[in-house]
Parts: sequence; structure tokens; C-alpha cells
Amino acid sequence: MAQYPITLSDGLETIAASLQEIFHTRTRQDTMRHALMLLDAIARHADGDTVTVMTKNGALDLYLPADPLLKLVRDNERLRNRHAGERCFIVASGPSLKRIDLKALAGETVITLSRGYSHPDFDAIAPRYHCVTRIFREHLSDTKIRDFFIDMDRRIGSAELFLSTSEEPIVRENGIFLGRTMHYLHQLDDVPVPVDGRMYDLCRCLPSVQSVPVLGLMIAMYMGFQDIYLLGVDHDEVWTRTYYYAHEPSFKFVDPSVGANGEVVTTTYDLLQNYAVLWREYRRCRMMAERNGCRIYNASPESALDEFERVDFGGLMLSPSPRLLVQES
Repeated sequence: MAQYPITLSDGLETIAASLQEIFHTRTRQDTMRHALMLLDAIARHADGDTVTVMTKNGALDLYLPADPLLKLVRDNERLRNRHAGERCFIVASGPSLKRIDLKALAGETVITLSRGYSHPDFDAIAPRYHCVTRIFREHLSDTKIRDFFIDMDRRIGSAELFLSTSEEPIVRENGIFLGRTMHYLHQLDDVPVPVDGRMYDLCRCLPSVQSVPVLGLMIAMYMGFQDIYLLGVDHDEVWTRTYYYAHEPSFKFVDPSVGANGEVVTTTYDLLQNYAVLWREYRRCRMMAERNGCRIYNASPESALDEFERVDFGGLMLSPSPRLLVQES
């Protein structure tokens, strides 16, 4: 998980100390988490106007300056339950895809991820959605991200695109994705987990994730898909010590955790730490799905991911999508 040192000014240090007294928290970490929860609940209403916050101790009027990034995600409300009761396929890029005939997904609702648009069958399956998680800047400059997006825009057909608000300035300033339906997600570090098993709300702050399929699951659950199938989600690097794609990406950038020959150079200790975080994210998705009446399956052959029921892709495609049954009736 990426870590970013943030130095608080003297004024903010004083505020943080005061909040600790108000919240009666035992640690500074708990204080910050409480503050982030308040921010998530209130800041999404920021529109350059005064809002009234109702509390048990009375009403409090607050002026909230407009936050253009949060305003971007409000339009995601129209995605809520857009595909209620349907099924979808989230297609990653693990080597197991080589054992799958992706062309069988033609006519299905498909969500592709990151550089998956380089797969030779991409045009045949014509994904409805394409998703890229928040891009960290340690090893990828704004110029490289711009070139990545230009390459992506040429190759993803008419897919609707999910991007993080952190990349919105690059898109806007360079005139990329013009005419494409865009959905922005406001991803931050240390976003509180929704209580009572509720799903993540795409109109509010979302957490940064260890791997983009997790974000794909959040999106799919929000849109109301009842059955969600994962393909090419292998996550077996800790056992194979290699990291390969099922296809050759059309756009290349350096991954410092992988050597030139595909060998994983991250130490086993650090890899296991990353996997612990990743598996926790998948388990959280599974629990949210179970609580909200949807099901997640792993249809990736020989995948190491064991948080979801495994299904055979070949047998699965013998059963038509509920959406297709409705269309044909």
C-alpha cells in the first residue's frame, strides 16, 4: 500500500489536538478516521453555499465552498441499480485468459480493466464499461498518463469509462475522451468502510484499492448486477514468482515490482503484506455482496483467489444471461 508523508501546519496540529478531545479518541489515527467520516458525510454537499447540519445538539449552519471534484461524482447517481437483476463479467488480464474463449462474451455486459483493451478479442466482446483505478505518480508522470489515455481512447470503442477524479485535470487539459461517456470516482486513502454491510456509494468517497478488479466489483454492485463473474483474476504471483499478462499490452510502462523477464522482484515478505490487504478488500466485497443479495463468482481457471465460489466458464456460457432472456421473450 502506498504511503505519503503529510506535514500538518501548526494550525492544523492544533485543530487535530482539539478534535481528539472532542471525539474522546485514544489515538491520533482514530481521530483522523473520525474526521474523515465527518468529511465524507458533509463535504459531498459542498456546492458553494451554506448547508444546515442537523445534530442531536441542534442545527449548525456551515458554508461549504464548492468542490469541483465531488461535483463530478454526483452524476453517478444515475448508475445506481442501472442493471438490477442482470449479470456481468469483469475481465482482468491474468494469463488464465489464454484458456478462455472470450468471444463467447459477445452480447453480455462486460467490464474490462486497465490495459485489458489490448486483448485481441476486445472488439469482439465490445465491453459496455472500461475501468481504471486511481493512478499513483511515483513511477508514472502526468505526460505518461496522458499518453496512456490517448492510446486507451483509440482502442476501447464506445465503452463508458470510469476514471479517478485525480486524473480529471489531465483529461480536461489535454482534450482526451471527447464525446465519450465518463464516470469519475473520488478515490482517497483511509476512507471508512460503510457500516451495516452497505455497499460503497459511487457518489461519495471511495477507497484506493490494491488491484483494479476490486474497484470493478464496487462498480458492478452499485449498478445492481445480481451475478458478477471474474475472469483473468489470477493473483498467483506469490506462488509463481512471475507476473504476466494474457496478451501484450499496447501501452507499456515500467513496473518496479517486476523485472524485464516477468520475474517478480518484490520480496516475499512485502508481497504477502500486499496480499493481506488485497484479500481483505475482496472479503469485504464478498460480505457486501452477500448482505445485498448479489453473488460474486470466480470463473478464472486456476486462480489463487479463493474468496468467491469457483465456476467453470465453459459451462457457465451454456446458461444465457437473464437480460438476454428478457430481450428474446
